[in-house]
Amino acid sequence: MCVSSVSQTASKTLCAPSRYPAVASLLEEASIPVLAIPGDQDYTLCPNPETSLQNWIEAFVDAESDFGDAKLYRDESNPEAFVLLKSGVIFFGLDVVQFLKTTKENEDLMENMLIFYFGMLNYFKGSFRAIVVMGNSQPTAQHDQFFSNVVSESADKPLMYIHANAGSEGVRQYNPFEANPEVTVVEAGKGGENAPTKITVGFGGKPFVVG
Repeated sequence: MCVSSVSQTASKTLCAPSRYPAVASLLEEASIPVLAIPGDQDYTLCPNPETSLQNWIEAFVDAESDFGDAKLYRDESNPEAFVLLKSGVIFFGLDVVQFLKTTKENEDLMENMLIFYFGMLNYFKGSFRAIVVMGNSQPTAQHDQFFSNVVSESADKPLMYIHANAGSEGVRQYNPFEANPEVTVVEAGKGGENAPTKITVGFGGKPFVVG
């Protein structure tokens, strides 16, 4: 699965409508199933964020991979967000980004993500042993309410959050949630400079193996 890179700038070239299907076609050629989530360069930093997000959705949501017997669902209100249940692990790809124009926009988006997240946890209740959440942004004060809800209400299952690279070298594994030391956060390696970050989900109380 893909986690987009974090950057504070986006050019018109990156946001060009033709870029989205071009990248999606490359992912379709991958030897393994691929799902993508949007990042700031994909829409929030573009000249016309709403149009760019729609271009992203049209390109990537329609380029679904074959996951066999895995159950894949998308959020009807925010189709860029998905949930995938595979081999007893529930994977979420959520629209967790920075650089939205207003605080209200961020609050509304995070509320939508929480509704989808908890709705799908309830739908698949009893069917999973571990939770993996993927988003573009690292946990910041901007998303405190979102992460506090996700972390506190998911405490009965091992939880990992994976986000895009925010400037670190290589892959970083850490935990910014002092009250929940069992949570694992992974910052993926820089795209284009490192091999894809491999994470194995096993069994038990600490099922996540990075690398």
